Amino acid sequence: MIKFERQLLLRALACGLVPVVIALVLIWTRDLGRSTRITLSLVTMGSWWLLALSLRSHVVYPLRTLSNLIEALREGDYSMRLSRTDSVDALGELMAQINQLTATLQERRFSGIEATALLRKILGQIDVALFGFDQDHYLCLVNDSATAALGQPETALLGRTAEALGLESCLTGKAPRPLELALAGGMRRWELRRATYRDQGVTHQLVFLFDLTRTLHQEERLAWKRLIQILRHELNNSLTPIQSVAQTLLTRVRQDPDDPRMQDLQEGLQIIAARSEELGRFINAYSTLTRLPDPVPVPLQVGPWIRQITGMESRLKITVDPGPDVTIQADKGQLEQALINLLSNGIESAREHQGDDADVTVTWAVNQRHLRILVLDNGAGLDPARDVFVPFFTTKPQGCGIGLTLSRQIAEAHHGDLTLENRQDGPGCVARLTLPLTTC
Repeated sequence: MIKFERQLLLRALACGLVPVVIALVLIWTRDLGRSTRITLSLVTMGSWWLLALSLRSHVVYPLRTLSNLIEALREGDYSMRLSRTDSVDALGELMAQINQLTATLQERRFSGIEATALLRKILGQIDVALFGFDQDHYLCLVNDSATAALGQPETALLGRTAEALGLESCLTGKAPRPLELALAGGMRRWELRRATYRDQGVTHQLVFLFDLTRTLHQEERLAWKRLIQILRHELNNSLTPIQSVAQTLLTRVRQDPDDPRMQDLQEGLQIIAARSEELGRFINAYSTLTRLPDPVPVPLQVGPWIRQITGMESRLKITVDPGPDVTIQADKGQLEQALINLLSNGIESAREHQGDDADVTVTWAVNQRHLRILVLDNGAGLDPARDVFVPFFTTKPQGCGIGLTLSRQIAEAHHGDLTLENRQDGPGCVARLTLPLTTC
């Protein structure tokens, strides 16, 4: 087929054919010299050819310009503009309309980019793990809470199947419903919700996971706080007069120490006073759970800090398996108390069940967003029937049962988590303290 430019040239030549033929006939029928006839013929033919080329160029050049602009729009480049827009003819109006269309598309693109950025920020701030799967169950959308739940960066998650991520059960069955999933933070309880959306004409599934474990921990902690406050109030109201009366009676008994009956009475009163004081200290220890202050974050070098804490332990030489050099923002005092509690539990369990072969190891690792401190012991491990985070529960003869509860409360105050589970590589337990790398 003849190209458009050639067709245009032939049509331009055809339009000038009749005048050129007439001009040539007149030139060659007049009484002119031969050289004059040849010169005029050449001038006529050249002018005819140049005018046809000019007409073709005048039509083709704007079309090529429009083609380049449309190609740029197709490639997403909205910076180009047409310059011939001040003319009142049809071509000028067309170019003006295309410039307006380009400006509109550019504005919509900027609006889309801003809306997408806003949506990503919103998704990053909500405390719900969100996953988007295509029709073949490949992950194509994820937010910050989801990457935190899986303990891997977004780049390592996208393109993997739901089965590889341990989320295949989320794509089937009834929804909403509660379920338990073993993700990066261990076995936790979640509420599952699902929805669908379309992308490029293909239906995708959205999976929402609400962390019920953290919510239950918060509600549980509030309940224990209220209970402890009530107990503290009632016991102090009773202990204060008992201690006062006991001290008064002891003072009077000591005024007559020779009476044998007074000696028995004095011993009884001393027992009452001692037990009242011990009970007061006991309930005051639980008051720590209700008065934990907000963390005051400071830069904390993890390696030297862990070595300092483990070096202070005299009951057992603790093995430190170094992790990467990392600095976090955290309340040093509170985290020291949490780590000391975990080390103490591990040491006591290991020594009780292994004797001289007791071993406690501390190590740490980091991913894109979190630091994980692991305390491993070779003790008896955990009883699946017992919840070690319940206040007042303890297996120690002199324990009061607040160490692990307080440690988990400190971890959650730092937007982290604390889990305990039995080791898979041998006897004992592993305590996993998870903390964010950013400021509290």
